Amino acid sequence: MNKLKVGKKLFISYVMILIVLIAGCAVSIADFAKLGGQIETFYNGPFTVNDSAGTVNANFERMQKAVYRSISNTDPEIVREAVTNAREAALIIQEQITIIEEHFLGDKEIIARLNAALEKLAPMRETVLSLAAENRNAEAADYMENNNIPTIKEAQAELDNLIESGKNKGESLVAGLQDRQTKAVTTMMILGSVGVIVSAIFGAYITRGISQPVKELEEAARSMARGEFSDIKIEYRAQDELG
Repeated sequence: MNKLKVGKKLFISYVMILIVLIAGCAVSIADFAKLGGQIETFYNGPFTVNDSAGTVNANFERMQKAVYRSISNTDPEIVREAVTNAREAALIIQEQITIIEEHFLGDKEIIARLNAALEKLAPMRETVLSLAAENRNAEAADYMENNNIPTIKEAQAELDNLIESGKNKGESLVAGLQDRQTKAVTTMMILGSVGVIVSAIFGAYITRGISQPVKELEEAARSMARGEFSDIKIEYRAQDELG
């Protein structure tokens, strides 16, 4: 490469640096695209599921409190309000369960068991509410104790499993996001360092290519000034014209 024109040397160096930069950009874009995909998976999966599971849990408690309120009061207005609250909470639970089914990334059997418990509980709840609406509170309380309570415990256990599974999946995805981020930053640092090294090498090479003939000319001029014409040696052979 010593006989290459200076312009060609500059061109080759620029091309090499450009290749490194393009490679760095391509790798970085690919890493960040994967990072974005994992973020989307986290948002559409555990984040959405945990949000809906929290809503289900809150409305499950609201539903049970409303049922207890309906059988512990004799005021028709309070009973009607409690019955309405219980049914509204049950509807919200079903809406959120549909969202969870769509986005849940864990064991689908958990959702199946939760749905089965809620479906089993629904007619029992309506029976208790109907008895409370007829002011048959003692009978409603006895029925609830023997039927609703065991089913409520089943549903609550599966709901806890669902929340725990979503939490674990979320933590796993967050760990993956952190690992992907670390890899992306490391890759960018490595490629950046390679770019700097390549730039330094070609910079030194080009500088030497320019300074070497100048140094030879300086030595030749000194020899001529001393009248030492036999010592004059100019070995550099460039094929381009500078200036």
